[in-house]
Amino acid sequence: MSILGKFLPLLFLPVFFQCDRPDTASAPLVNAKQFSEYWDSGLAEIATYDLSQARYGKIHKGIATLIFVHEGFSGKKQVKSDSPDDPSGGIIPVLKLNMTKDFLTGVYPYKLMLSVFTPRTSLPSSIKEVASIQEWCGTTFLQMNRKENGYDFVSYSYFESEGDKKGRIENSILEDELWNRIRLAPEKLPQGKIRIFPSAFYLRFSHRDLASVFAEAKTEIVDTRMNRYIIRNLGWDRTLKIEFESAFPHRILGWEEEYPDSDFLSPAQKLVTKATRRGFTRMAYWEKHFPPDRSLRSELRLSTNE
Repeated sequence: MSILGKFLPLLFLPVFFQCDRPDTASAPLVNAKQFSEYWDSGLAEIATYDLSQARYGKIHKGIATLIFVHEGFSGKKQVKSDSPDDPSGGIIPVLKLNMTKDFLTGVYPYKLMLSVFTPRTSLPSSIKEVASIQEWCGTTFLQMNRKENGYDFVSYSYFESEGDKKGRIENSILEDELWNRIRLAPEKLPQGKIRIFPSAFYLRFSHRDLASVFAEAKTEIVDTRMNRYIIRNLGWDRTLKIEFESAFPHRILGWEEEYPDSDFLSPAQKLVTKATRRGFTRMAYWEKHFPPDRSLRSELRLSTNE
């Protein structure tokens, strides 16, 4: 019996919202066999994107990467388990997203990464999120751990005004888990008015408080092969649009994020961050760590010399 069948993770029950209802126009449910054959194959899915990132009142070119992979996650410790097939229980099958963004702002680089761990066998809430941003000024870091009906968080920053903080977010969807929710069950994406914790990257760039906001969400059918998930008015005149394949496995085709950039524009003007898919592959990348394996980066249209 597979790990998916052995365990019914009841430790982390989903948080339900009155308006967190499925979109009846979404793609039909995939059968369990097809789902398992794809996500339990021992391969990660890796996609690269041409990135146009808004920062400092300008658009900067770069590369984004989305990596999706199945993992056995310790429900007690909220970390990847060293014994994912341990029959004693407590192992939760999750879909892990690693998102990276790399771009230059003038002379110095930005390197962004977040990880989100979302249960596969129950409607999310996600168990954990970690996000970090590195640039030549310093590093910022955010970690959120699921506890009961909310998240405990710790936040560290080199900025005095942001400082080192601990706190709690109650009864909220994580914006950064929506990518996993699209991959797992797009027909169950929240619709209508929702309470959501915005993207960790956006909160850092906008110097916003770590707090949830209300938003309007909906799924649109673009054509026979593509759907678009839209979240509008995330408290600050901000819109996120994620485009994905309507058919399983619902691969992410690209996204747009629009909001007023006020750092160097007065009055603030809306700028659009955009990502368009450029490369795609599936592989056990953790086994490809020798110099000859650099050639595999060409499948993702990435430089083999970096």
